Amino acid sequence: MEPELDIDPAPLTSDTFFKSPGYWRVNASREAMEGRGAIVEKPPLAATEAMIAAREAKLGVRLPQALRHLYRMMNGGYVGWLFVPLKAEPQPVYDDWRGAFAIDYSSLVPLEKLRTVAEHYEDFTHEPEEVPAGADRLIILQARYGDMTLLDYTQGPQPRVLIVDYDKPIGDDPVDIAFATFDTFFAALRRRRSSDAVVGGTAKEPGPRLGGLPRSDWPSRFWGPSGPHAFHGNAITRKAAFIPKLAADDALVSETQARLGVTLPAGLIDLWRTRNGGSVSSRYIELMTDDGLEERETLRYPVPLEYLVSLAGLSDRIAFPPGDVPWKQRHAGADQLIVLEADHNRAVLLDYRDRPDGDPAVLLVDDLDRASLADALRFGRFDDLLAGLRIPRGG
Repeated sequence: MEPELDIDPAPLTSDTFFKSPGYWRVNASREAMEGRGAIVEKPPLAATEAMIAAREAKLGVRLPQALRHLYRMMNGGYVGWLFVPLKAEPQPVYDDWRGAFAIDYSSLVPLEKLRTVAEHYEDFTHEPEEVPAGADRLIILQARYGDMTLLDYTQGPQPRVLIVDYDKPIGDDPVDIAFATFDTFFAALRRRRSSDAVVGGTAKEPGPRLGGLPRSDWPSRFWGPSGPHAFHGNAITRKAAFIPKLAADDALVSETQARLGVTLPAGLIDLWRTRNGGSVSSRYIELMTDDGLEERETLRYPVPLEYLVSLAGLSDRIAFPPGDVPWKQRHAGADQLIVLEADHNRAVLLDYRDRPDGDPAVLLVDDLDRASLADALRFGRFDDLLAGLRIPRGG
């Protein structure tokens, strides 16, 4: 019989704790691509010692050293579905495990959102009898309604970690499990062996490659049934000076190429004539790696032509935090790299740096802050990327 909950026995480490930055982080690159005029402040990925000390002073506590270390790696973020055992020899069944970090949220809150249970309850009640005991000495690491992971300072300066459910019936103990220290809590954390639930969904089972279809079918299978890019709706909502077109025409293509000083790939123009940016349906490509065949996500949500910008131009719209090198200084030839989409530090770039013929390479960059562009996944031509995309079955 298959296990209900297939737990990976391997302990977590500080390097494997975070899965990605939290959804609450300012998406500076995306906001800067939309280009509303003001310089966008890019928050630091990691908390500084000064940030940690300031929050500790505000809360009147000293955070556990291991937690401080995690915040110095990333100022809160998505950790995936994590569990702790409810008994000494847990079986692979849900009753023997308890989700941590409010499993639907699965995140460690950023420093600036650390607050007490008492402050949390002030949001919806002023009845003292409804507030848990010791609430002003319980600090929330994550909460979804009454499901909370807490630092418990009620017994002294070295906190316990509690996982509680305050939505239980009156009279029931809300504490599902307690750990004497943050270290013992962290050592108990485990992931499922199977893939984590992913915010925003997972890829559909891949179908045939786009390159195996007639070229006339590529635009409809590339975009799928999705609607216009969000920038279009945003422009309408805020009554912007211009509204991006729903589909590119000759005038828009000419204006964009003149503004950027490049010739866009013919394959890209064909796609954008059908839809001027938006959510991509056929977004995954299969690559052979040392570990075997790997599925890699490519274009997710490329922007309308009106918003295309060079990496140098995008960099100029962002105020980088102290210690971060602006992208146009970090990456040589940034003025010849055209950004098709950017999401936090991830970007898809048209690379004209060695392409005077106007048929650029395509770079998939995981981290503009850290990665060298030489390490980015590279396709020699835009059509090379398109032809390898897998069409979702039923898509």
